[in-house]
Amino acid sequence: MRRSKDKVIYFPDKNIEKMLNYPNRYMNMYDFLYKVATQREEKDNAFIYFRRETYELFPISASRLELLEDNIGNLFAKFYFRVGENVVIPFEDLIIIRNHFNSKDLFGDNSNTLHSTMEVVNTIDQGIVNAIKKSANLRGILKWKSVLRDEDIEKQTKKFVDSYLNIDNDGGVASTDPRFDFEQLKQESYVPNKPQMDSSKERIYSYFGVNEKIIQSRFTEEEWNAYYENKIEPVAIQLSLEFTKKLFTDHKVGHGNEIIFESNRLQYASNNTKVQVAKLLTDIGAASLDDVLEIFNMAPIGGEEGKRRVQTLNMVNANKADKYQIGEGGDTDDDTKENNGQ
Repeated sequence: MRRSKDKVIYFPDKNIEKMLNYPNRYMNMYDFLYKVATQREEKDNAFIYFRRETYELFPISASRLELLEDNIGNLFAKFYFRVGENVVIPFEDLIIIRNHFNSKDLFGDNSNTLHSTMEVVNTIDQGIVNAIKKSANLRGILKWKSVLRDEDIEKQTKKFVDSYLNIDNDGGVASTDPRFDFEQLKQESYVPNKPQMDSSKERIYSYFGVNEKIIQSRFTEEEWNAYYENKIEPVAIQLSLEFTKKLFTDHKVGHGNEIIFESNRLQYASNNTKVQVAKLLTDIGAASLDDVLEIFNMAPIGGEEGKRRVQTLNMVNANKADKYQIGEGGDTDDDTKENNGQ
C-alpha cells in the first residue's frame, strides 16, 4: 500500500501486486509462506532471494552459508546446496526472517533446547515398541536331559527359536521335545506411565508456543486470539518490516510505500462477536455493506451499492454535540431532522 497524506492506495505497483500473489513461477503465496514459516521454525532462519529484474521471490533451502565482503565493504551471502552447487547473492537482495535472534549479529541462533526432550521422546517410543515385541514372544531356558555336542545344542536351540520365539508365531503355543524341558522366563518391560509421557509432550508444546487444542483445532475464540498474538502476529510484523525494507528504496519508503502482512482474525470469531463488531462499525458509519458481508464470510454486493456506508440515526456529529445539548446554532433544527431521518 501507499500512504499519501490522508489517503491509502492499495497495490499502486502492479508488479508487486502480482508478486504478492505468485512470488515466483513455481509457487503461490500460500505455498511460499508455508515454506518460509517452516524454515524459520526448523532452522531459525528463513532466507528469501528477491530477484529485482523479474520481480520474483525465492525461498532458499541451503546446506551451508558463508558471508563474503568485497574491497569496498559490500556484503554478499554465498549459499551451498546439497547437490554441490552454490550461488552468491547481494545481501541487500536477501530477506531474512529470524527466530531466536540473540548471540549472532545477522542470523538467528540454532537452539538446542529441544534436543534433550526429543531424545527422551525417542527413547520412550523405542521402549514401547520393544515392550510390544517382547510381549509377543516366549522367553525361557531349554534344559537338556542328556549330554549333547555343542553344535547339536546350538542347532536344536536355533530350530526352537525360529519356530516359536518370534512375533510371527500367531498361535502363541509351543511344543517341547522329550529330550529337553522348557522353563519360561517372565520379563516385565518398563513402559513410561501417562504423566511422564504427558510431561514430555507439554515441554514440546511449550517450546513451540502451542497447546493440544491448537494442534487438534479444538480452540475457542479466546484461545485462538492468544495463539495469534503470541506466535503469528510477531512473524507478520517481521515479514512486513523486512519486505518493506528490501522491496523498496529509501525514496519509495519516504513516499509512503510499505508491505503489510495481516490476518483477518474475525474469521475465527464466534457469530456473536461478529454481530457486535458489525454493529459497532455501522453505528459509527465506518463500514460499507460489503465490509459487513466480509465479516460473515459472505459474497460482496459489489459496485457502488456495496461501497455504500450505513450508519445508525442515533449518532450525532461530534463537532455539533454541544449545540444539540443547549439548543444553539442556526442549523441545529436541520441537523436534528437529518439525524432523525427526516
